[in-house]
Amino acid sequence: MTKRYFTESNIFEPVITEYLNADDFLKDYTKGTFKIVFIDICMEGMNGIELSQRIRRNDKDIIIIFISTTTEFVFKTFKALPHGYLCKPYSFEEFSETMDRAVEKFSYQPHELTVKVPRNEEKIYAENILWVITDLHDVNIKMITGQTIRSISSYTEIAKKLL
Repeated sequence: MTKRYFTESNIFEPVITEYLNADDFLKDYTKGTFKIVFIDICMEGMNGIELSQRIRRNDKDIIIIFISTTTEFVFKTFKALPHGYLCKPYSFEEFSETMDRAVEKFSYQPHELTVKVPRNEEKIYAENILWVITDLHDVNIKMITGQTIRSISSYTEIAKKLL
């Protein structure tokens, strides 16, 4: 189904690797090696929930999709912040809906804006802004890093860029 999904959606050509158990997977796994992992909950040795928790400790970006023959484990998977849970047997339509939600993450583009600062310009991401406040002639932009950027752009200019 994975090959069919990517062929029909024409997104990219996936590299698919299969593992028989969690230990074999962990031997090859390093952060960034995999974009999407399908994890069967019931495996020999370490189960899928334990595996997902180990993965998630190091990798907040990896897309995890659980697979099981029962829905009894759904709530136990929440700690791993999965992008889906497929109950066997599942249809290609169910698989595609799950993959569509997962693949949306790849197409996300952060909203970058340029603001004028004294004698220069600075590029910042809107997602990193906590607040914007005007102080007479200057505009102060508080970032999630704790940094405050003093901009000479007008508040109206910045507000338009944020919209």
